[in-house]
Amino acid sequence: MHRRSYMELNIVPRDLLDDVSAAIERYQLLEPRERVLVAVSGGKDSLLLARALAELGYEAKLVAVDMGYEDSWNTRVSTAAEEIGLHLAVIDVRSTAFQTAIGQKHQEYLNSQLSALDMISADAELTATPCTHCYNTKAVALSIAADAMRIRRVAFGHHATDAITSLLKSGLMYIDRWDIGHARFDRKNFSALIDNAIEQVDEHSKTRCGIPILARVRELVETGFAGTDEPPRQAPLAFDDGQEIIRPLFRIGEMRIIQFRTEVEWRTEGSGCGHGATRDTQTPREMIQHRLLRRLEDSAVGAQVVADLFKAVEERLAPDGSNFISARKRRADILGNSYKPALRYESKL
Repeated sequence: MHRRSYMELNIVPRDLLDDVSAAIERYQLLEPRERVLVAVSGGKDSLLLARALAELGYEAKLVAVDMGYEDSWNTRVSTAAEEIGLHLAVIDVRSTAFQTAIGQKHQEYLNSQLSALDMISADAELTATPCTHCYNTKAVALSIAADAMRIRRVAFGHHATDAITSLLKSGLMYIDRWDIGHARFDRKNFSALIDNAIEQVDEHSKTRCGIPILARVRELVETGFAGTDEPPRQAPLAFDDGQEIIRPLFRIGEMRIIQFRTEVEWRTEGSGCGHGATRDTQTPREMIQHRLLRRLEDSAVGAQVVADLFKAVEERLAPDGSNFISARKRRADILGNSYKPALRYESKL
C-alpha cells in the first residue's frame, strides 16, 4: 500500500482507537488536536501509537533516537514510518552535530549514560543491564527535541503488558532482595526466581490453587513496596519540568498489538541493541515479559491473573494517571544502592 492511500484511510481498528481515546480521556493526557511528540523505536508499539494518534486528529510529530547500535538503522526506521504515511525525524545522539547543538548540562548527562552503555557493551562479565542508561539517553534527547518544537507532551508506546511487567519487576526484585536474601542482583539468581514463578503457574493451572509468588507481589503492591514505573502520565527523566511523558496505549495488551501487526503486515525495526538476544543476556524485564507473562497468557486462568495484576496497577494511580510516588525512586530506596549499583564511568568531555 502506498503512502497516499495510508494517509487517506483509517487503518487502525476501531476497538484499538477506542481504547487509546479512553486512556486519553480518562487521564486527560491530551487536549483535542494537540501537538504531541511520539517517541518511535521502530517497533510495532510506537508505530501503532503514532498512526492511532494521527487518525484520532492529533498532530503527531515522530522522533526516533539513534543509539548507534546498527549501521543504517536510521534509514530503515524512517522507511518503516514512511510506509504507513508518517514522517519521522531521527536524532543521532553520538553525532558531533547533535552534541555541539545542545548545552553543556545535557552533554555531560548524555555522556555519562553513553559511557555506561559502552562499558556494558565492552565487558561481557558485567551483570549490569543497559536498559536504564539507554532509556535515560533517549528521554533526554526526546526532551531536547520537544523543547525545540515547543511541545509539552512526549508519547511513549508502552502498553498494558509493559505496565504489568514493570509492576512484577518491582515486586520480584523485592522478593529476591528481602524474602530470599540476595544482597546483590545476579542474573542467574533472578532467572531462577522467574523459573520458580513459572513452575507455580504451571501447578496453578492443574490444581487451581493460588500462585504464592504472585500473591506476594500483590501484597507488596497493596502495602506500597511495589509498583509500576510505566503509568499513563509521568514526569520525564530530563531537565524540563514543564514536559510530561504520556502512554496512550495504557489500556491495550501486547497480544492485541501483535495480532494487529500480523494482520496489516507493517514493516517494523528492532532497536538493534541485541542485549536480550539469548537467555543468558536477558534483562529482568525481558525475563518477566517473555517468559513469565507469556506462560500466564497461555491459559484462561493465567489471563485472569494478568487482568488482576493490571487492576493492581490501576488501583495505585492518582486520578490524573500518575503514580502517587515515583516507583523507580521507591524501588531504589527499598532495595538499597548496593543491590543493583550504578556503573562508574570515565568522562569523555
